[in-house]
Amino acid sequence: MPFLNWAPKMSVGIESIDEQHKKLIGQINSVVDIMLMQADSNADLNDVMDALVDYTRTHFAFEESLFAEHQYTETSDHISHHEHLRNGLMSHIDKFRRGQLDKARFLEFLKDWLINHIMETDMKYSEFLRDRGVV
Repeated sequence: MPFLNWAPKMSVGIESIDEQHKKLIGQINSVVDIMLMQADSNADLNDVMDALVDYTRTHFAFEESLFAEHQYTETSDHISHHEHLRNGLMSHIDKFRRGQLDKARFLEFLKDWLINHIMETDMKYSEFLRDRGVV
């Protein structure tokens, strides 16, 4: 059973962003699956964490480019949320690489990140961007 599941209520109504969110959920599920397998080697976990970081950067940059293009009025607040999430993710990954990762806290961070960020923060731009023709 996946750690996180996509639900229609998570849709921001913009297909490209919904697809990116689904991919992020899939990557988070991969991180969690490998992390909970307790494999002898951390190489696989390191690889999926790196992929999650890379895709997170790509996704945030995509959203931020839409904000700039359409002059979204809440851009600075949303970028602050992105920075907070990036910093949190990197903090957990740094702890993992030092052998100090608290798995329960990391799992809670991942769940809170996706669910709350999408359901609260991302929903704020949804209507704004759709009203400007972003689909």
